[in-house]
Amino acid sequence: MKAAKKASKSTKTVGQDMPIERQHQCSSAGVVRESQTSSLGASTEKKELDEKLEKLLYFIDNGNGKFFSTLVTEERQRLTTQARIMREYSDILADRIAAF
Repeated sequence: MKAAKKASKSTKTVGQDMPIERQHQCSSAGVVRESQTSSLGASTEKKELDEKLEKLLYFIDNGNGKFFSTLVTEERQRLTTQARIMREYSDILADRIAAF
């Protein structure tokens, strides 16, 4: 039985075991499709990140700022650092999207 499985595996064509997305990379049309998929993924990721960043900034600066000011200094610094890095990440995603 094991020999039959080995034989069937050896008859597969190159790339057949690859995920569909990877198989498409091998053709020029696949490269375009992959680029479009990457752009769409980056756009979705940026949108979700920006929504989270907006909520965090609201928590830090606006109506909920009263609670933020009661946090220990170290936690306020961590949240402020997180917001800064999220902004930088969002800017990088914007650059990647623009490059597509």
